[in-house]
Amino acid sequence: MDINKKIVMEYEELAFNKKDVKAAVEYLHDNFKQHNPQVPDGKEGFINGIGGYLLANNPNLKKEIKRIVVDGDMVAAHSFAKFNGENESERGVAIADFYVIKDGKIAEHWDVIQEIPAETANSNTMF
Repeated sequence: MDINKKIVMEYEELAFNKKDVKAAVEYLHDNFKQHNPQVPDGKEGFINGIGGYLLANNPNLKKEIKRIVVDGDMVAAHSFAKFNGENESERGVAIADFYVIKDGKIAEHWDVIQEIPAETANSNTMF
């Protein structure tokens, strides 16, 4: 398995499914740059933004990577997530995360999140 793919998969599992923010933050580069406008840069920004806000407000969050693509130091993960994984009626969201890996750590992150609609114009899924 590509090492950059492994880094992202382990980080995502720790951060979002195991909710082990302290372990997940070790996957971040010292100069971690966050492109999500709601989360500050740096490890402290991750701890406060993801651990302090996202996970604190969504303790049953579940995230599953459906596909992952690696191109050199860039890793793209297409995921399905439910903010309340215990709620069967929640349709969830599709997430595209983009990571840059530098020196074996996640140096940058972007994400795009789209709600899964109740009705669609076609019979294809978002995954």
